[in-house]
Amino acid sequence: MAPAVLLVAVCMLYLRETQGSSDVTTVFVQKGKDLRLDVKKPVVLGRRDEFRWQYNNSHNIVRLFSDNETEIIPSYVGRAEVSLQSHSLLLKNVQQNDSGDYTALITRDKDQRLAEYEVIIQDLVSPVQLSVDSVSNSTESCNLTVSCSTERSHISSTFGCDTQTCYQKGGEQSEVTSSGSSLRVYLLNDSIICNHSNQVNWKEDLKKIRTLCPLNTDPVSPVNLSVDSVSNSTESCNLTVSCSTECSHISSTFGCDNQTCYQKGGEQSEVTTSGSTLHVYLLNDSIICNHSNQVSWKEDLKKIRTLCPLNTDPVSPVQLSVDSVSNSIESCNLTVSCSTERSHISSTFECNNQTCHQKGGEQSEVTSSDSSLRVYLLSDSIFCNHSNQVSWTKDLKKIWLLCSSTAGSTAVTPVFVKQGDDVLLEVKKPVVLTEGEDFFWIFNTSYSVVRLSHDNKIIIFKKYSGRAELSDQNGSLLLKNLQQADSGPYVAQVIGAKDRKLAEYKVIVQNPVSPVNLSVDSVSNSTESCNLTVSCRTEHSHISSTFRCDTQTCYQKGGEQSKVTSFGSSLCVYLLNDSIICNHSNQVSWTKDLKEIWDFCPLNTATNGSLTIGSWIGIVFGCLVVIFCICFGLFKGITINQQKRKKTCENTIYAVPQGIEAAQPLNQNATEDASGCTTYSTVGISTRPTRSTESNNINLPEIIYSQFNIAQLSNHHPELKNTDKIHSQD
Repeated sequence: MAPAVLLVAVCMLYLRETQGSSDVTTVFVQKGKDLRLDVKKPVVLGRRDEFRWQYNNSHNIVRLFSDNETEIIPSYVGRAEVSLQSHSLLLKNVQQNDSGDYTALITRDKDQRLAEYEVIIQDLVSPVQLSVDSVSNSTESCNLTVSCSTERSHISSTFGCDTQTCYQKGGEQSEVTSSGSSLRVYLLNDSIICNHSNQVNWKEDLKKIRTLCPLNTDPVSPVNLSVDSVSNSTESCNLTVSCSTECSHISSTFGCDNQTCYQKGGEQSEVTTSGSTLHVYLLNDSIICNHSNQVSWKEDLKKIRTLCPLNTDPVSPVQLSVDSVSNSIESCNLTVSCSTERSHISSTFECNNQTCHQKGGEQSEVTSSDSSLRVYLLSDSIFCNHSNQVSWTKDLKKIWLLCSSTAGSTAVTPVFVKQGDDVLLEVKKPVVLTEGEDFFWIFNTSYSVVRLSHDNKIIIFKKYSGRAELSDQNGSLLLKNLQQADSGPYVAQVIGAKDRKLAEYKVIVQNPVSPVNLSVDSVSNSTESCNLTVSCRTEHSHISSTFRCDTQTCYQKGGEQSKVTSFGSSLCVYLLNDSIICNHSNQVSWTKDLKEIWDFCPLNTATNGSLTIGSWIGIVFGCLVVIFCICFGLFKGITINQQKRKKTCENTIYAVPQGIEAAQPLNQNATEDASGCTTYSTVGISTRPTRSTESNNINLPEIIYSQFNIAQLSNHHPELKNTDKIHSQD
């Protein structure tokens, strides 16, 4: 009985001693870097209490007393700092002998442990080398042995390839080195990778396995995708296609409804007699026919919605709204709604000091009209997208702008500044100081930048002398010539009987992005289509993408479209109008390079401003038709006019009164009758001069001039006694 009682007593004593202790957090730090150890529990010191940071439970680093007096142990002077507000410990330029246990505690009658850390300082891993020890190659298979080595360690492994795939066969795959790092060799996609890493950094070397095992090295033949049949209705569509090379072909069926398209059946892939692969599949909205082996590939594609144009109504507008924002110095959580007239989805996002990501909620939904409603994060923007197969609308909001406003609390506003520029941090709330209160701008929660006392006396602390200015009217802070070390949180705060924050900023200093270069790696051109591969490069990063043009349009086929570089900038390649654009940007600068796609794919040039030979022939032919019509119209008009003038006339008799000499000149205006004989007679003397017919060389028909006596004429022609029928001149 006594041993049992003793055991219970020992357990209770142990529990009492460990009560209030915290979990031990392991921290890996690179040698030479700074280390910050936080206290996440509140520190409340009594009159006789003392706060300490200890190393290995025996050596004090700093001591903080209840009156805020701080003592840094001499061996840590210049290497350790403690925050009076958060009580966090900052260790600078840590070395191997700084590895160990670090404890934050309050010493009183019974010590209270607030935080415990196990700190492990690690060196950078040494470079690694991948070498090929042996290769055994044939037309059907390949075996090779490689070594993955550092200065003091190495492992060997074997790999095999056939005409279809490659795989790791045996040998060592990984090893823990004497320094605690990991040495590993493995196959990823078509590369053998030798990797040396620990918890703070890594190095690697790689080799393309198909360069070492070049099976089936002949390039594949061209491929053709043809549509065999299409059965279309308002609600569904079924089509059959053939994917063919010179010696092989496969057929497959696809279906579409108002929501999506899918591959229904038939052959999806086939290994040809030459060992290559013929494959037909659906990717996004394209049916792709692909012919490939280990060294080359060819493909042909068709847009499925061009063959099955269902759901042709354009989508309705979309709206992105913010439902709630919860903001703090270290993180930001927000909920948004993506809405149309009849549908909406909600999603949550989170940002910390490093990045933003989508936490949960609905990411997409198919609406009642069979369109797609989607909300997602791209770069630093939240997008709300509404789309179907023929149209799309979107709304977006910058996430940093949403995470810089929190109702009822001070806003944490992100500010991006180019290195070397100045920045003005404003206080939008009035700065009213009473006796005993001081106004501070504080950097990184512990470093004071400037101080303004209630009697308007300004003190700029030594570290910021000549680099900071404070407005005594509105409390705004001007920081000059910012460098990378100036990145971090800046807080405008009134300290007194009751502290209050007036403004918070997160300043991010960035270098201008480096220049970018767009180069064309390959071009495959024909009369009907063109494929080209481009590379978008900076000094330290690059992405590749493929583009295709047919006689109608150009579009981006695949490859990488964008990438976040190791420096946090964005590298992007895309097609805009007729230009391929390579863009390198961050929040403070951007550079770009572009190339006109038609310079490399000069298809369908007649539609780009020039006229074809057929067009010129049509224009000339049209002009000739117009001229012919005009000439024919003129000829027809002249003919009709002449016919009107050639009327059949009666033999008109002109009489001359007696007493007028017959030799008097006559007016020879004549009208020709149907017989060609004209009879002239006058009733008066012509007052107009006569023109000789000889001078005009006019061959007139036979003309008979006659004079009649009126009386004689009346006797022979009684009908002329009515003088009203005789044209005369007195």
